[in-house]
Formats: sequence, structure tokens, C-alpha cells
Amino acid sequence: SNRGMTLIEVLVALIIVAGLLTMVVPAVTARAGVRVKEEAGRLAGAIRYLYDYAALHGQTCRIAFTLAPGEGSPDGYRFECTEGSPKLAAERLDVRDGHIEEESEETFDEAHATEEERFQRQITAGPVWSEFSSPVAHPVELPPDVSIRGFWTPRLSDVVTEGDAWLYFFPMGETQRALVWLTDGYDNVYTLSVQPLTGRVRVYAEDLEVPRD
Repeated sequence: SNRGMTLIEVLVALIIVAGLLTMVVPAVTARAGVRVKEEAGRLAGAIRYLYDYAALHGQTCRIAFTLAPGEGSPDGYRFECTEGSPKLAAERLDVRDGHIEEESEETFDEAHATEEERFQRQITAGPVWSEFSSPVAHPVELPPDVSIRGFWTPRLSDVVTEGDAWLYFFPMGETQRALVWLTDGYDNVYTLSVQPLTGRVRVYAEDLEVPRD
């Protein structure tokens, strides 16, 4: 005689199906580029927010990107601001082997320096950056399967692919022209193009090239 399924057998079947979906859905989501698309949208919103914040509060702010910080460490970015209007150096920053070349600084002997030397040191010292955080702009660690493949502005001699890089926002309502590439392990690439005069960010579901002009 035919026998129907018991409640326990139905529950076991549902548990098996739920387990299979738990394994399959994340893989399908990742392969379709959903996560990297979401992260591109979140970064675009943060860029626009910091552009408006710097203009409204009369501060110079920046997004500090960390690209490929080390094995097992996620890519990410954080937000920093400083008082006043520090000026960026006019010369281009050299990018060698994918990272920004750091300028070597002379050691300063504070204990044996004269008052004049200390005064000159204060004038030439760079701005003091403090971490900025809000519900919209806060430190972000990207998911393990999403990374910042590259960052570029006209101030850089080449695309930065590892180490630290910065996107600046100025109190007069201006930022830098920039490109940011986000990718995942399935070759899904999203390029964020930042407009300098409006802070508008266009997100492209493709690998844009660095402009030649």
C-alpha cells in the first residue's frame, strides 16, 4: 500500500534543501558580481557624502585607501579630516611597482634645535589628520572576495595597486578627478569615476582605462 511522508521526513527534506541553498546562493551571488556592485555603490555614496561635508564645514578631508595590505588582511578605506586648507604639492607623486614612493625625511633633533629651527619646523610640518566617522562615513573593511584593484588621480604618475593612497576633498567644494577600481575573484570589475567640480561619482560595470589627456 502507498504510504505518505511523515512530518519528520518532511522536516528532514526541508533541512537538506535549506542547507543546499545556503551553499549555492552565496556562490551564485558572488559569481554574478552582486557583492562588488554593492561595495561600489557604498563607496560612491561615501565619496559624495565627504564632498558635501568638507564644503559645509569648511574642512579639508580625505579618504585613505589601503590596497593589498598583506596576506590575509582585507582591503579597505577610512575617513580623515584636518582644520584649515592645506595645499597639495604641485609635483606628481611617483608610483613605483604599484605603490607611492615615500620621500625620505631628515631626522629632526628636537632637544638640540634652536627656537628658530623649531619655528621653521612648525611652518613646514604637514597637516595633522584626525579620524572622521559618522553613520554614513566610517572605516570599511571590504569582504574577503572584494578588493580595490587600483586607484588613480592626475597627481599620480601611475595607478596605485598596493599600499596607501588618498582622495582629497576641499572646503571650497572641490575634490580630485579620480578612478577607483573594485573587483572580485570572478573578474567582475566596477570602476568609480569621480568628478572634481561636483563630487559626482559615476559607477561603470566595466574596466575603464586611465584617461590620456
